[in-house]
Amino acid sequence: MRLPLEEIVDAVTVKLDERLSNLTKDQLLELVVAASGGKNGDRLVSLLSDYVHFSAVEIVEASVALGGGLLQVVLGEPEETTYLRKAMVEWFESQGYSVFFDVRRPRDGRRKPVDAVGLLTGEVVSAVLVCRAEEREIGEAFLRAAEHEGFCHYSYVALSPYSYVANLDRVGIDMEKHPDVGVLVADGEKVICRLRAASRVDPDREDVERLVSILEEKKKGEGLSGSLPLL
Repeated sequence: MRLPLEEIVDAVTVKLDERLSNLTKDQLLELVVAASGGKNGDRLVSLLSDYVHFSAVEIVEASVALGGGLLQVVLGEPEETTYLRKAMVEWFESQGYSVFFDVRRPRDGRRKPVDAVGLLTGEVVSAVLVCRAEEREIGEAFLRAAEHEGFCHYSYVALSPYSYVANLDRVGIDMEKHPDVGVLVADGEKVICRLRAASRVDPDREDVERLVSILEEKKKGEGLSGSLPLL
C-alpha cells in the first residue's frame, strides 16, 4: 500500500529544513532545477519575486553570472538611450535647468551631438546617455564626457542600470581616469543615484557662447519641448 504523497510530505516537513541544509550547493541547485521543472511561468515568477527565497541582489548577481542577455531582461534594459530622457528631465528640471537633447557641438557639428545639455543663466551642463553598454562603450562615453568639458561647466555620464552593473570594474577605472566627470545611474523614470557629482571646470568662453547660441536657436525651433534640467 502506498501512502498518498500529501501524507509523506506532512511526515517529513518537520525536519525538511534540517535535511536540506545538509545538501551540497550542487545538490541544492539540482533540486531547485528539478523542482522548478513542473511549475508554470506564474509559479516560477512568484518563486523568484518572493524575497524570502531569493533577495533582489542574489537574483541580479545570478543574472550577471549567467550572462548579459539575462541581466538585460532582469533589469528591464531598453535598446535606445531615449529611455533615459524622462529621468533626465525630472532630475535636471528640479534644479532649474532648461535642457535640450541631441545638441550640435559648438565647433564641429559633424561629430556626434551631445546627448543632453542643460542651460541656466549662462551655465551649461552636458550629459552622455548610456544604455546596453559593454566595456568598450563605457570608455567611449567617459571620453565624450571629458571632451564636453571644453565647452561645458559640468559634464556627466548617465548610465542605465545594466550599463553600470555589467561594467562595475570599467566604470571604476574610467572614474579614476576622468575625475571631473560626474556619474549618474538612471532608469526610465528617475535618477536612481548620483555616484559622483561633476566638478566645475573652466571651459573656453567663446565655445560656451557658441553653445548657448545653438541652444537658443534650438529653443526657437522646438518651442519649449526640447527644454529640460541638470545637476
